[in-house]
Amino acid sequence: MNYLKLYESRNRNVMNSMSNMINRITRPFGFMVQRTDTKSLYEHTMDSALQRCRELHKIIPATIIDVGAAEGKWTLLALNEWAKSNYVLFEPLLEREGDLTELKKKYNNIFIINKGAGSEKRRLSFLLQMIWMEAVWQIMELMPTKEKLT
Repeated sequence: MNYLKLYESRNRNVMNSMSNMINRITRPFGFMVQRTDTKSLYEHTMDSALQRCRELHKIIPATIIDVGAAEGKWTLLALNEWAKSNYVLFEPLLEREGDLTELKKKYNNIFIINKGAGSEKRRLSFLLQMIWMEAVWQIMELMPTKEKLT
């Protein structure tokens, strides 16, 4: 039996019970207790999930495929866990080519394919997130705020 895992599990249960009790008291006043420890292996973040794959499940892939690599942030997280694996990055947007080229200069185990991945060959249109976000901000600026209403 792994006593460290048992201890961590019990410790997590006690902390969750305490925060639930405190939140029941403070929630009516608009306050909430929330965990801020970002180093925990048991958090639900992408980097902790990759760390669990490597440490707990002993997954060591020879090749990792990143479909929709964008600017390569996920690949950078994966490189922290599997520096010796080969990476094949698919990214069809030419706007991302510069970011991925810089990443490839730093790591010789990265291969970039400037195409989308799919089951059939066809042409697709994409809406860039930055264009979408700019449109949302413009709409929000036009919306009346509490200060504008009074």
